[in-house]
Amino acid sequence: MLQFEKTMARVLLLNAGLTMLVVFGFIGPPQQTNEFIVLLATGLLGVISAVLAMRGRIIGWWGGLIFYGLQLFSYYPYGDGWGYAVKAGVSFSVDFRFSHGVFLVNLIALLFALVTAFLLRHHVKKARAIPAARP
Repeated sequence: MLQFEKTMARVLLLNAGLTMLVVFGFIGPPQQTNEFIVLLATGLLGVISAVLAMRGRIIGWWGGLIFYGLQLFSYYPYGDGWGYAVKAGVSFSVDFRFSHGVFLVNLIALLFALVTAFLLRHHVKKARAIPAARP
C-alpha cells in the first residue's frame, strides 16, 4: 500500500506540475487575469498537497481531493453568462449539452478523486486504529 500511495502522490505532483505549465503559458494559450489567479492557486495547492502526501501527511490527501475536485466539473454557457472551468492537468471529459450551455465531467479527475478519497479513508482508518499515547 505504501508504494501505491507514493505513486499516487507522484501522479498528483505531475498533475500539479502540468497545471503550473498551463499557468505560465508553456502549455496552451496565455491565461486571462482571473483564470491565471485560479490556476495558480490550484497548481500551488496541488504541489503542496503532493509534497505533504509524499511525506505521509493526511492533510496532503485532503488537499489532493480539493485539487481534483476543482477540476471535476466545467460549465460553458452558450451566450453571455457565468461559466466555470479549471482546465489544469490532463483532461478526458464527457459532455452534456443543454439548451443554455454545455456541462462537462472530467473523467480523469473523477478517477483520481476517487482514488484519493480511498487513500484518505485508508489513512483515517489507520489513524483511528492506533490509540493515542497518554502522557
